[in-house]
Amino acid sequence: MNQVVHLVLDDTAMVAAGRGNLLASRLIHRAHAEAGWHLYASTCALVEAARACRPSKMTTTLQPEHPRMLNTGDNRSQEAPTMLQPRDQEPPRPVRP
Repeated sequence: MNQVVHLVLDDTAMVAAGRGNLLASRLIHRAHAEAGWHLYASTCALVEAARACRPSKMTTTLQPEHPRMLNTGDNRSQEAPTMLQPRDQEPPRPVRP
């Protein structure tokens, strides 16, 4: 008699599978290949896995005119080798007196 196996993946397991985890990949393959193996993923887990794998909304851009200044967005500058800017905006150009 065959035993039916039901597997429910959480967001951590899906992120692991997406990053090439061998055990998670084997579970997915076996659930696909074997009769009686069923694999499930809840919608909440899919959303959390997508959120965990999403790249940052900030990018690092070099600012050649002032390579040691970091713009924090609140009119303060800190010494740093790069400047952080949201991806949809261009870095501000320095005003020369």
